[in-house]
Amino acid sequence: MTLILGYYHKQYNLDFLLKLSKPDIYKMVFNGNILVEVERIWES
Repeated sequence: MTLILGYYHKQYNLDFLLKLSKPDIYKMVFNGNILVEVERIWES
């Protein structure tokens, strides 16, 4: 998931990955090939 998000925005990097709880679920919204929204939908 982090690799996919990182492809679209540089804020989703190794530091982001290390701060995730496991498991974690995010919803990504695209307009064509443009990432327009990321929402965390899992609260552990």
